[in-house]
This record gives sequence, structure tokens and C-alpha cells, in this order.
Amino acid sequence: MNISELGRFVEGLLPQPVELTDDETAALHDWAREMNGEILKVDQLMKEKRNEQVANVANPERLLWACETEFSWRDLGKFHYPQFIRTATCTTATCFSALYRCVPKTYTFKVLKKLERNEAIDQSQAIKLPENLRNKVKFINVTTNACCECALIV
Repeated sequence: MNISELGRFVEGLLPQPVELTDDETAALHDWAREMNGEILKVDQLMKEKRNEQVANVANPERLLWACETEFSWRDLGKFHYPQFIRTATCTTATCFSALYRCVPKTYTFKVLKKLERNEAIDQSQAIKLPENLRNKVKFINVTTNACCECALIV
């Protein structure tokens, strides 16, 4: 097959022009105007949604998935280090159009606590402490609410 035969073969595969009557042409133009109007409506709606999303990011209090949180300081007592830790309380019950719930996200960490008189020393923990503190303090686990998160509760 030479180049000209290949060209004719390819032209045969392409769609051939269709002759339209004046009524068909008018109907096609009407349909195109109608579709253009619909496209403009969708475009306008998308612009509005995009502007709303930008406004939500600029104002985090309006985010659908945000849970309002109040922070306070919890006193562990004078024999703990650190003595005060920050804790979170969820002030909203639901989020994301009330489909999800605001739940506290807990976090457990170690704090130092002064040993009481005659309290046994846990050698496995004591080895992690400086030598001059091993007979005076111990590590304990403390759990606190670090934040509130929007979660699906099943």
C-alpha cells in the first residue's frame, strides 16, 4: 500500500460531513444555545462553591468537619512534673452536617511523680532516669484529651 492509498483508506475511516436542512440547523443552534446556558449555570455554581470553600478555609470556624474545642489546664498535683497539662473538651456534639460526632482524641504520655515513703522502686523504669533521681521519682502514664476530631461512630 502506497502513501496515496493509505490516505484514501484513512479518509474513509473519518466521519463524512452531513447535510442538514434549515430546520435541523436551527434546532441544532437552539440546542447549542440551551447547552451553553446550562454550562454557564454549572460554571457559576462551581465558582460560588469555590468561593465558599475559600471562605471556609479563611474562616476555620465555618469548616464542616471542624469540632469546636475548649482547652483548659489540668492540675496533676504538686508531686508531679509537669504539674499542669493541657486538656481538651469538645464543645460541639456533631460535625459534618450532623452525620459525624465530635469525639476527644486521647493521648497518653509519661510524667514524673515523686515516690512516696517506702514505695518500691521499679528498676526497669529507674534505669531510664538520671542516677540522682532514681530513688526520688518514677514515671507514670497520664492520659489526656489532646483535641477533638470529627469521627464516624458506628
